[in-house]
Amino acid sequence: MNKAVKELQQFLNKNGSKLVVDGDLGSETKKAITSLCIPVWLKNAMKYIGVHEIHGTQNDVTVMKWHKLSGGFSNDEIAWCGSYVNGIMIESGFKKTVSSPARALSWLEFGVSSKPVIGAIAVKSRIGGGHVGFLVATEGKYVYILGGNQSDEVNIRRYLVSDFKDYRVPQGYQNCKYTTLMTINAETGGKEV
Repeated sequence: MNKAVKELQQFLNKNGSKLVVDGDLGSETKKAITSLCIPVWLKNAMKYIGVHEIHGTQNDVTVMKWHKLSGGFSNDEIAWCGSYVNGIMIESGFKKTVSSPARALSWLEFGVSSKPVIGAIAVKSRIGGGHVGFLVATEGKYVYILGGNQSDEVNIRRYLVSDFKDYRVPQGYQNCKYTTLMTINAETGGKEV
Protein backbone atom coordinates (compact mmCIF):
# COMPACT_ATOMS: atom_id res chain seq x y z
CA MET A 1 0.00 0.00 0.00
CA ASN A 2 1.38 3.39 -1.02
CA LYS A 3 0.09 6.67 0.48
CA ALA A 4 0.75 8.64 -2.73
CA VAL A 5 -1.22 6.09 -4.77
CA LYS A 6 -4.12 6.30 -2.29
CA GLU A 7 -4.22 10.09 -2.78
CA LEU A 8 -4.16 9.60 -6.55
CA GLN A 9 -7.07 7.14 -6.29
CA GLN A 10 -9.07 9.66 -4.23
CA PHE A 11 -8.45 12.28 -6.93
CA LEU A 12 -9.54 9.85 -9.64
CA ASN A 13 -12.73 9.09 -7.70
CA LYS A 14 -13.49 12.84 -7.52
CA ASN A 15 -13.31 12.81 -11.32
CA GLY A 16 -15.83 10.02 -11.86
CA SER A 17 -13.91 6.80 -11.19
CA LYS A 18 -15.19 4.24 -8.73
CA LEU A 19 -11.94 2.81 -7.42
CA VAL A 20 -11.28 1.01 -4.18
CA VAL A 21 -8.81 3.31 -2.39
CA ASP A 22 -6.25 0.66 -1.50
CA GLY A 23 -2.91 2.25 -2.45
CA ASP A 24 -2.25 -0.33 -5.18
CA LEU A 25 -1.30 1.03 -8.60
CA GLY A 26 -3.04 -1.86 -10.34
CA SER A 27 -4.81 -2.19 -13.66
CA GLU A 28 -8.03 -0.45 -12.54
CA THR A 29 -6.13 2.61 -11.29
CA LYS A 30 -4.07 2.77 -14.48
CA LYS A 31 -7.26 2.50 -16.56
CA ALA A 32 -8.80 5.39 -14.58
CA ILE A 33 -5.71 7.53 -15.22
CA THR A 34 -6.02 7.06 -18.99
CA SER A 35 -9.66 8.20 -18.91
CA LEU A 36 -8.81 11.62 -17.43
CA CYS A 37 -8.95 14.73 -19.59
CA ILE A 38 -5.35 15.75 -18.95
CA PRO A 39 -2.24 15.88 -21.16
CA VAL A 40 -0.85 12.50 -22.19
CA TRP A 41 2.46 13.24 -20.46
CA LEU A 42 0.69 13.80 -17.15
CA LYS A 43 -1.17 10.50 -17.56
CA ASN A 44 2.15 8.78 -18.19
CA ALA A 45 3.78 10.56 -15.23
CA MET A 46 1.05 9.40 -12.84
CA LYS A 47 1.71 5.76 -13.70
CA TYR A 48 5.05 5.99 -11.91
CA ILE A 49 3.85 7.33 -8.56
CA GLY A 50 5.63 5.34 -5.89
CA VAL A 51 8.79 4.57 -7.90
CA HIS A 52 11.70 5.29 -5.58
CA GLU A 53 15.46 5.13 -5.48
CA ILE A 54 17.21 2.32 -3.65
CA HIS A 55 19.85 3.43 -1.16
CA GLY A 56 23.11 1.52 -1.28
CA THR A 57 24.70 -0.42 -4.12
CA GLN A 58 21.49 -1.46 -5.91
CA ASN A 59 19.57 0.88 -8.23
CA ASP A 60 15.94 1.15 -9.24
CA VAL A 61 15.61 -0.07 -12.83
CA THR A 62 13.08 2.61 -13.82
CA VAL A 63 15.13 5.50 -12.42
CA MET A 64 18.20 4.13 -14.21
CA LYS A 65 16.22 3.94 -17.49
CA TRP A 66 15.36 7.64 -17.10
CA HIS A 67 19.01 8.43 -16.31
CA LYS A 68 20.14 6.55 -19.43
CA LEU A 69 17.80 8.66 -21.59
CA SER A 70 19.11 11.83 -19.94
CA GLY A 71 22.86 11.48 -19.81
CA GLY A 72 23.81 8.14 -18.37
CA PHE A 73 24.23 8.79 -14.65
CA SER A 74 25.72 5.89 -12.73
CA ASN A 75 23.24 5.43 -9.86
CA ASP A 76 19.77 6.32 -8.68
CA GLU A 77 20.98 8.48 -5.80
CA ILE A 78 22.14 11.20 -8.21
CA ALA A 79 19.41 13.87 -8.47
CA TRP A 80 16.90 12.51 -10.95
CA CYS A 81 13.98 14.97 -11.17
CA GLY A 82 15.10 16.13 -14.64
CA SER A 83 15.68 12.57 -15.80
CA TYR A 84 12.13 11.69 -14.68
CA VAL A 85 10.58 14.60 -16.61
CA ASN A 86 12.69 13.76 -19.67
CA GLY A 87 11.75 10.07 -19.53
CA ILE A 88 8.06 10.94 -19.30
CA MET A 89 8.20 13.43 -22.17
CA ILE A 90 10.05 10.94 -24.41
CA GLU A 91 7.54 8.20 -23.48
CA SER A 92 4.82 10.69 -24.46
CA GLY A 93 6.18 11.18 -27.98
CA PHE A 94 8.55 14.14 -27.64
CA LYS A 95 11.71 13.22 -29.55
CA LYS A 96 13.83 16.18 -28.41
CA THR A 97 13.32 17.86 -25.09
CA VAL A 98 16.12 20.14 -23.83
CA SER A 99 19.91 20.35 -24.16
CA SER A 100 20.75 18.90 -20.71
CA PRO A 101 17.59 17.03 -19.65
CA ALA A 102 18.96 15.74 -16.34
CA ARG A 103 19.51 19.32 -15.16
CA ALA A 104 16.33 20.84 -13.76
CA LEU A 105 17.04 24.41 -14.86
CA SER A 106 17.55 23.25 -18.47
CA TRP A 107 13.79 22.75 -18.61
CA LEU A 108 13.49 26.54 -18.88
CA GLU A 109 14.40 25.89 -22.56
CA PHE A 110 11.37 23.64 -23.18
CA GLY A 111 8.41 24.80 -25.25
CA VAL A 112 6.97 28.17 -24.28
CA SER A 113 6.39 29.99 -21.01
CA SER A 114 2.91 29.60 -19.55
CA LYS A 115 0.79 30.57 -16.62
CA PRO A 116 0.41 27.69 -14.12
CA VAL A 117 -1.83 25.19 -15.95
CA ILE A 118 -2.43 21.49 -15.39
CA GLY A 119 0.41 19.50 -16.90
CA ALA A 120 2.84 22.41 -17.19
CA ILE A 121 6.46 21.62 -16.50
CA ALA A 122 7.24 23.59 -13.35
CA VAL A 123 10.85 24.77 -12.95
CA LYS A 124 12.12 25.81 -9.52
CA SER A 125 15.49 27.17 -8.52
CA ARG A 126 16.99 26.34 -5.16
CA ILE A 127 20.34 26.64 -3.43
CA GLY A 128 22.67 24.27 -5.24
CA GLY A 129 20.59 23.81 -8.39
CA GLY A 130 16.98 23.44 -9.31
CA HIS A 131 13.98 21.15 -9.33
CA VAL A 132 11.47 20.25 -12.03
CA GLY A 133 8.16 18.41 -12.12
CA PHE A 134 4.61 18.52 -13.46
CA LEU A 135 1.95 20.89 -12.12
CA VAL A 136 -1.14 18.95 -11.04
CA ALA A 137 -3.02 21.56 -9.01
CA THR A 138 -3.02 25.07 -7.62
CA GLU A 139 -4.56 26.20 -4.37
CA GLY A 140 -4.10 29.79 -3.25
CA LYS A 141 -0.40 30.44 -2.76
CA TYR A 142 0.49 26.78 -3.36
CA VAL A 143 1.12 24.54 -6.34
CA TYR A 144 1.11 20.77 -6.24
CA ILE A 145 3.91 19.15 -8.20
CA LEU A 146 4.13 15.57 -9.42
CA GLY A 147 7.84 14.97 -9.57
CA GLY A 148 10.66 12.51 -9.31
CA ASN A 149 13.28 12.62 -6.57
CA GLN A 150 10.88 14.31 -4.16
CA SER A 151 11.97 12.69 -0.90
CA ASP A 152 13.66 10.08 -3.12
CA GLU A 153 10.50 8.97 -4.96
CA VAL A 154 7.86 9.92 -7.52
CA ASN A 155 5.05 11.62 -5.62
CA ILE A 156 3.07 14.83 -5.31
CA ARG A 157 4.36 17.60 -3.08
CA ARG A 158 3.13 21.08 -2.20
CA TYR A 159 5.30 24.15 -2.89
CA LEU A 160 4.82 27.91 -2.78
CA VAL A 161 3.91 29.39 -6.17
CA SER A 162 6.67 31.95 -5.62
CA ASP A 163 9.32 29.18 -5.49
CA PHE A 164 9.02 28.57 -9.24
CA LYS A 165 10.89 30.46 -11.96
CA ASP A 166 8.58 29.43 -14.80
CA TYR A 167 5.99 27.00 -16.10
CA ARG A 168 6.61 25.52 -19.56
CA VAL A 169 4.26 23.85 -22.03
CA PRO A 170 4.75 22.52 -25.56
CA GLN A 171 4.23 25.01 -28.38
CA GLY A 172 0.49 25.06 -29.23
CA TYR A 173 -0.62 23.39 -25.98
CA GLN A 174 -4.35 23.68 -25.26
CA ASN A 175 -5.21 23.36 -21.57
CA CYS A 176 -7.68 20.54 -21.03
CA LYS A 177 -10.78 21.50 -19.07
CA TYR A 178 -12.05 19.11 -16.43
CA THR A 179 -14.14 19.58 -13.33
CA THR A 180 -12.04 18.82 -10.27
CA LEU A 181 -8.45 19.90 -9.79
CA MET A 182 -6.29 17.58 -7.78
CA THR A 183 -6.36 18.77 -4.19
CA ILE A 184 -4.66 16.51 -1.73
CA ASN A 185 -3.00 16.60 1.63
CA ALA A 186 0.47 16.60 0.13
CA GLU A 187 3.54 17.04 2.24
CA THR A 188 5.56 20.20 1.72
CA GLY A 189 8.35 19.71 -0.78
CA GLY A 190 11.93 20.62 -0.22
CA LYS A 191 14.06 17.46 -0.29
CA GLU A 192 14.96 17.22 -3.96
CA VAL A 193 18.57 16.05 -3.66
